[in-house]
Amino acid sequence: MDKTGQKRMEGALPDPEKIIRSAIDGLGSHVCVLDGQGRIVLTNQSWKKFAAENGSELKASCEGANYLEVCDRVISENGEAGIQEVAAAIRAVIAGSIPEFVSEYPCHSPELERWIILRATPSVCQGRNMR
Repeated sequence: MDKTGQKRMEGALPDPEKIIRSAIDGLGSHVCVLDGQGRIVLTNQSWKKFAAENGSELKASCEGANYLEVCDRVISENGEAGIQEVAAAIRAVIAGSIPEFVSEYPCHSPELERWIILRATPSVCQGRNMR
């Protein structure tokens, strides 16, 4: 195939990043991806909706925010042991001290009592560990 035909075919294919974002947005589970410093680099629509419906700290948990700093503020203001455990475990996963962390904890909204199952695992992106 000549270069013109190849470029035409490539132009017909959807952008892989848009496909991935669309697939993640279609999930019913909350998805939040952190970088090695704890900054939120990707969330899905379920996460955004959950954050919008809940407290101000969760509203601060959007892409670009540092999730671990948000946890630290909640810990210092409310002394919540559950969030302290989550933040410490996420830091341990990022540091490579533990391979993953799974926890179930209460995360009630103003209208609903609910429990969240959190799974923190390291990721590899473009051949590099996200730590």
